[in-house]
Amino acid sequence: MKYKLHLLVIVGVWLSISLTMNCYADANTRIGMANSLTAKWKAEGFPVVFKAIGKDNRILRITQNNITQEPLLTEGQLFNLLGIYLESGVQEKLKRIGFIRGEVIDGRHRKYPFEL
Repeated sequence: MKYKLHLLVIVGVWLSISLTMNCYADANTRIGMANSLTAKWKAEGFPVVFKAIGKDNRILRITQNNITQEPLLTEGQLFNLLGIYLESGVQEKLKRIGFIRGEVIDGRHRKYPFEL
């Protein structure tokens, strides 16, 4: 019984430390995540740049310069674009390390804000 209690306390402390570390990630962690996303997608041949911007680097900017169409992106096109880049699990990880929102910049320098 005594050993179970000690084990429970150790597991509880470990979980609280790991959750606290994820919730209070610093700006360098967010910059590193943006850089790793850029490297991942460039390696797959996508001309995209991810950048952490704003106060404390809490905004994710996705710059896709090859989108140069005259009309604005439709909501469906933007949704598809974000669905590709923020694939399963990526959005949750971005939220967990402190990103609060994002924006997509197209080749004509137009901004499309989005919420995480």
